[in-house]
Amino acid sequence: MGPQLLFRQGGYWWDGTSWYRPEQVWDAASEHYDRRPAKAAITITADGLLDDNAHPTGGRILKVANLDLDAPLPDQWNDHLALWASQRPDDALPLPRCVVRVSAPELAADQLIGVPEMAEIGGIAASTLRAYISRGESDVPPPQATVNGRNLWARPVAQDWAEQRRRSPESAAATLSSSDDTGLPVGAAELRQRLARRFFGVLWERPDWRKRWAMRHRNEAAVQEVSDELAWSVAADTNSIINPYDLAATIRHAILDEFASGQELDKATDGKDSPFYGIATPVAKTLDWLIGHHPQAAHHVIGEIIGDAERRLDIPRDVSAASIRTALGLDSRLPRQVRLDFLDRALPPKSGH
Repeated sequence: MGPQLLFRQGGYWWDGTSWYRPEQVWDAASEHYDRRPAKAAITITADGLLDDNAHPTGGRILKVANLDLDAPLPDQWNDHLALWASQRPDDALPLPRCVVRVSAPELAADQLIGVPEMAEIGGIAASTLRAYISRGESDVPPPQATVNGRNLWARPVAQDWAEQRRRSPESAAATLSSSDDTGLPVGAAELRQRLARRFFGVLWERPDWRKRWAMRHRNEAAVQEVSDELAWSVAADTNSIINPYDLAATIRHAILDEFASGQELDKATDGKDSPFYGIATPVAKTLDWLIGHHPQAAHHVIGEIIGDAERRLDIPRDVSAASIRTALGLDSRLPRQVRLDFLDRALPPKSGH
């Protein structure tokens, strides 16, 4: 299932023409790992290893059941190769086409690096890397060689691993960490500071509220009243968190893209227009949130969506309306009658009315 035909040296792979380093750096746009060729790689074939020092009599034929993939290579591996070559039928693939392994400058013994160098490239302590390896964490690539129990990697493999760590969602999120002690992203930290100032103003800067901190005023009803006031101050100002008309524009483009995809599917199948087009659940839920929190902005954008679909995509308004009704019917969290009453006012008149 893919171009990899052969793996060697801890994940180096061959596609029938070229050798590539182990796949580590994920390309989200193309949804596959970035292919990185091994520089100056040479394919070693069976004929290149069968020299005067290879003796078939020194080899041994094993049954599959007795083959231990984790066992170290035998000292006289070429003897086994020579025995294999002598047992092949006349119509077998020529030895110059029988690929055995890869040779590359980056895989030379004097170019391989150990745990300390690998950890330094990855920007972590050597002890941390050893812990990752022992626990199977952080997608540490398999070593290219193991000598006397010491793991060794090619430097380019270590650099690819470090690059993938930098490209991870966690690493990207860390760039937005605020400088305070909350650990929140900068946007959330700014929102926290804004809400803290607002709450302080409500709780302390208003004399009529400040007295509630006195012991005689501290009771369940007073605390409930304070809680209600703070909750109202946030709920009444959600547009300071996200502009509803910015969100509405995003929803409009998302739904129009859903409609265009539905049209393409119709053309690719029976060629008949659907009575409605599906809207992805995340998009429908976002529209539902806008309706519940900013109904005027939602009313405005629904009209824009249906008008754009009619003008740009030649989709009848009844089809667009049915699509929105169906999507919200499946994914809305609003009370059913509230949703129906809102759509009855927000959706335009049917075609021909």
